Amino acid sequence: IYSPQATKDVVAAFGAVVGEMADNGDMESLEIITTQAKAFAKTVKSLLIEANKAQLCLYGGVFKNCRSFRETFESALRKSIPQLDTELLKITPEQGAIKAAMEL
Repeated sequence: IYSPQATKDVVAAFGAVVGEMADNGDMESLEIITTQAKAFAKTVKSLLIEANKAQLCLYGGVFKNCRSFRETFESALRKSIPQLDTELLKITPEQGAIKAAMEL
């Protein structure tokens, strides 16, 4: 979507609608969500393999609010990293960084 009026908030709201429609079985929306989740998983997979990690914390509205995206993303990653452990973050990444720094 490109339009000078299409702010980040407008695009995010549109994404939320697509995610909701996908979760409710709309095939066109599900195709969009599936394609994007697999593409994102491909990028993340490379980073996890390079870092030799099998744990991933998920954060953001698409993971929290779109079951179809989250399940497709996790499934795509587990094809290459079967032992992968994922969880939704319960605190913001910034709070986690502060907590981790305090534990050093």
